[in-house]
Amino acid sequence: MIKDTAFIGIGSEETSIDPIQYISNYNISELDYLFWNSATFSDEFSRYVKNVYGSSSENTRQQSCITYSEKTEKLIDFSENGGNIVIFTGGETKVNIGFGRRDDPSLLEKFRLSRTHGKRYKFIENEKINRTLNEIYSEINYSFIIKNNKTKTLITVPRTEEVISSFYLTDGGGIVIAMPLPTSSPLPVSKIKTLISDIKAEFSAENSKSDLPRLASNYHLPLEHQKTAENKKISEEIQAMQAQIDENRLIISKEAEWKHLFSSHDEALEKAAAKAFEELGFLVGFGPKTHCDIVCVKEKTILAVEVKGLKRSAKPANVNQCKRWISDIVGALDYAPDDKDSVLEEYVDCLKKLGVKNPSSSEEWDVKGVVVINTFRNNSLEDRNDPSEPSFNKQVRERMKRENICGMTGIQLLNLVIRITENPSEKESVCETIIKTAGQIDLKEDWKTYISKVEICETDPK
Repeated sequence: MIKDTAFIGIGSEETSIDPIQYISNYNISELDYLFWNSATFSDEFSRYVKNVYGSSSENTRQQSCITYSEKTEKLIDFSENGGNIVIFTGGETKVNIGFGRRDDPSLLEKFRLSRTHGKRYKFIENEKINRTLNEIYSEINYSFIIKNNKTKTLITVPRTEEVISSFYLTDGGGIVIAMPLPTSSPLPVSKIKTLISDIKAEFSAENSKSDLPRLASNYHLPLEHQKTAENKKISEEIQAMQAQIDENRLIISKEAEWKHLFSSHDEALEKAAAKAFEELGFLVGFGPKTHCDIVCVKEKTILAVEVKGLKRSAKPANVNQCKRWISDIVGALDYAPDDKDSVLEEYVDCLKKLGVKNPSSSEEWDVKGVVVINTFRNNSLEDRNDPSEPSFNKQVRERMKRENICGMTGIQLLNLVIRITENPSEKESVCETIIKTAGQIDLKEDWKTYISKVEICETDPK
């Protein structure tokens, strides 16, 4: 497998590629290098990368963010010394490496790689390369065409057949390739690296063609036959392993979403909490904006859930907010159209989607408050169990008991999800515990019950 690859994304007015969006959607932390060029949001993205990954590093497999004019010399040296550069373009962008109906803008010029020595190519006619391309773009309506033996295979835009992908082979053995941004999640890193390997192998074979007459290629000598068969078998095994790696990465990516419960705040945390309550067996909806974050229904119980990600411990104000959401939902149950309250109407619509008819007597339903607080969200998990500053202090715990509100941290909610995933028979008892608890839920906050600290050696193979 290729070990050194730089992945570059282009942000522009045409493509409107949001790098922060693709960081989360494509699990870009797996990549060897990450560069993103865009004057539009380079400052914001730089701050994001610094917060997520820490300071930039010159070491291989460390993520970096560059502005339009920075580190171009490094890219040139990188490609001339055998490094590979994958440049993602968005949608049907007419950006390529010197091919297509318009021969501009050349990405070699854009990234100041024009003095790199080598040769530009279109995609070639190669069954294995075409198969890999189809796998990479299985979610996109791009066509792959082979016209005849003399015409090379190209990635084209449907209908127009406009070439939007090509590559450049440097004299140092590096590949600079421009390709549309795949839509599959996570990013199919291993398939892209397989594509690079196959392109290199094809041109290595092309450049070392024998001067034997064509007739000779129809026959194999004993050792030639043996090694060809071995290569075919090894290639098939590698493809099978790479398919398993991609499948595992998809599972890892989905599983990692749960970590928002102990690391995020605002919308990301709210979505993760909503998903958690669904896993626990509740019907889930989102309340009106700036009001109740999550509304959950189970049998004759409605949960008004307040979700917060805080830098410190929970506050009495979080409980007070939850109390307001309880009153809102009670009001929505008794709501009559003549009342003309836009917020309550949104609650009514939300409850209808969850099977709660309107009007319903509030006496028919038990409206329960729940607060999910991701406390000390910026602290490492090891630093969150300080007895002198618990997640819910005495004042907050007493207020939750008084108002019959159940409180839990993001880690506690995550523990509940993992618990019922491993023991599905406990789902009902977990829901009942949440519904009946007044105060902080009786569950250890010890993250080590289910979560393990990543050791340095536990790296994802490239």
